[in-house]
Amino acid sequence: MAGGNIIQCAVDRFEGGTAVLLTEAKEEILMPKKHLPEQTREGSVVAVKISRIEEIEKQREQTAKDILNELFGEHSNEKST
Repeated sequence: MAGGNIIQCAVDRFEGGTAVLLTEAKEEILMPKKHLPEQTREGSVVAVKISRIEEIEKQREQTAKDILNELFGEHSNEKST
């Protein structure tokens, strides 16, 4: 996992088990309350880091390819004669 963006957000409100985070650009991000630090309340400021996890992406892509090969056969692209 390399780099990533960090977004500073204020906790605007809670709706059940969901926190509504408000970015500096006034965009809302919904976050399960259980993922926030303890003692987080309305008005708290939190940082959200967003980054790609390429290793997991590759694993999922390979899993999808394996499933397709199992369903359609590894030679499904070859023409029959």
